[in-house]
Amino acid sequence: MKGIPELPNHPKPVGPYSHCVVANGLVFISGQAPLRPGAKSGEWAAADVGGQTRQCLRNIQSILEELDLGLRSVVRTTVLLSDPGDFAAMNEAYREFFPEEPPARSTVRLGLELPGLGVRVLTGKSVVLRAFERDDMKLLHEWQNDEELMRLARSFPDHTISLEAVIARYDKAVKGESFADRDYIIQEKSSGKPIGWGGISIQQWTRRATAGEIGLAIAEKAYRAKGLGTEVVGLLLREAFEQLNLHRVGWWTYAENEGSLALARKMGFREEGRVRDSVFFDNRYHDSIVLGLLKDDYERSKKPERSR
Repeated sequence: MKGIPELPNHPKPVGPYSHCVVANGLVFISGQAPLRPGAKSGEWAAADVGGQTRQCLRNIQSILEELDLGLRSVVRTTVLLSDPGDFAAMNEAYREFFPEEPPARSTVRLGLELPGLGVRVLTGKSVVLRAFERDDMKLLHEWQNDEELMRLARSFPDHTISLEAVIARYDKAVKGESFADRDYIIQEKSSGKPIGWGGISIQQWTRRATAGEIGLAIAEKAYRAKGLGTEVVGLLLREAFEQLNLHRVGWWTYAENEGSLALARKMGFREEGRVRDSVFFDNRYHDSIVLGLLKDDYERSKKPERSR
């Protein structure tokens, strides 16, 4: 027998799900976000993982109490963490709610994606790739009007763009409405400081999502030549091949961009062609270099790492 209990003290679900379901004497509770009752989506109860863990468990506790149950009745939980480095903080807060005879538990690492928020977080050792927010537009505007940076990032040193145009360009990314473009702000992990941007552009002209291109720019000079670009590319490739299941990822730049070409080759990209005199800046034409990486090559390069 299956039943959906009334929970008068809880708001109605915002999607096609129930807060909890009772079936054959067991209670199944939907995943909880760190939201206080009545809070809007994204208005987290705390900025730190410990505080967020406590709020999620308070929400579960509240549901159980409406059913005349308590946390001592819980037999199994699943914890989803976007960053394994947050495990200790989560565990400490979790222990407060289950001091004795804790339930069975699984802790899973994943890129965090919450319905309605359009938030996607890719976590590395030193950097985090997160979704664009409105507050990022002024910083992107500054970066994309930097002559030196745009020479490297777009082969376009005289690139100028208004703030309004930046907002319009990334409107769908901010709203989480763009399938073809996965745009990310690159954050230095320990400080949370935005240091650049990057992303994956999925090619759709074949009406099949089988190929894409990646690009990145470490905009803040103090963070260049520290290995962060290597880590960012690794995260983008993992997303492209292991989550989006793309078959090929492309990379292109102008022929004199030695840093970009060295990074691409380091990550396994192979040169596939040269397009002669394809871009013009600094009063002359430049060749473009096209590189590519296939999923089979990517997986072969990962095998030694996975076997450790």
